[in-house]
Amino acid sequence: TLVGHARKALIQGGYPALVIAGGVSANLRLREAMTAMTEQLNVKLTIPQLAYCTDNAAMVASAGYYAWKSGRRAGADLNAEPMAELEELDHFVRGEKS
Repeated sequence: TLVGHARKALIQGGYPALVIAGGVSANLRLREAMTAMTEQLNVKLTIPQLAYCTDNAAMVASAGYYAWKSGRRAGADLNAEPMAELEELDHFVRGEKS
């Protein structure tokens, strides 16, 4: 489960905090389970107010529509590769200076 995977990651990584956002964070049972799990581990949990926990698909589609309408186009070489590996961002999660 997502709670089990998050628990394992928090323990193995020694992370002091967990943030849950996006559409999945609107799930009330998930909020309850994550709250219980993070309290047990003494980990800070941050979840936005329910009103801000929507799926961004509509926002992304809208941005894409207006970009397309204004003439912006991506080349056929556009890919979905991330700009950074998670390990490269680890110091941000831990609050360390690079």
